[in-house]
Amino acid sequence: MHRRATPQSEWAHRIGDQAIHARVDRRKFLRITGCRLLTLALGSVLYQRGWTDDRGVEELDAWFTEYLRLGRALGAAEISQEVWQDGIDRLFCSQQPANLLKRINFDAISRQLMRDVSPERGELFQTITLDGLSPGQSGTQEPSRVVITKIAYVQKGRCIPPHGHSNMVSAFLHLSGEFHVRQFNKLADEVEALVVRPSTDFVGGAGVWSSISDKRNNVHWLTAKSDDCFLFTTKLIRLEKGKPHSGRINIDLRSATSLGRGAVRASKISDERAAELYHESA
Repeated sequence: MHRRATPQSEWAHRIGDQAIHARVDRRKFLRITGCRLLTLALGSVLYQRGWTDDRGVEELDAWFTEYLRLGRALGAAEISQEVWQDGIDRLFCSQQPANLLKRINFDAISRQLMRDVSPERGELFQTITLDGLSPGQSGTQEPSRVVITKIAYVQKGRCIPPHGHSNMVSAFLHLSGEFHVRQFNKLADEVEALVVRPSTDFVGGAGVWSSISDKRNNVHWLTAKSDDCFLFTTKLIRLEKGKPHSGRINIDLRSATSLGRGAVRASKISDERAAELYHESA
């Protein structure tokens, strides 16, 4: 069953039948999502009860194999960002969150994130490892052109504030809870502002997803609408050598200047200011 975007505000702008609006069957996704999580920063990967269907485990393994293949192909410049984004959209559409929760110790992860989240930020990301690889554990800087996977928690009424990126791709799959998701296409990157135009606006629960790249929907904004908002996230950074990389370029959409035809110029702001500005009323 596919979840299509419904305009929610003045930012709403339909983009046709792009797969980012889809809702997937929860059982099927969970059967495929737990594949090869060999190590977790918060605990060991484990099988929970109920995994008696070998075919389900095989499907989950195949799902993660394709997930990693897409990322590694992009990191090696064998495919374009658009091809990666289309592939991730299809992959995230094809499965359901329950399987991923069965493969990892999600109860422990969720408790840890909810305990450690900063009240000032209201969001927290925890890196997990796949295939025995451990992105980011060798130093403070995340590695270039490597698949980085995280579980994220956002408190109700808080958000991952509106921000753009440079020289990276990412995607969010909703594990639980309900998010209001807004995305924008970046038209220009100025010294003190971004020029953007709305592209996507929808509210969705477990099984829906969104993706970004330098080519499409480069600015996003996710607001938690319930108490149990968790995300499975993936990203690759510094894809093009010599091109500047920015993990987050926060913008102030509330004070943005209209440029006509839906485009606005929004000032760049700090992480602290973004956390102050964007709450439930956003």
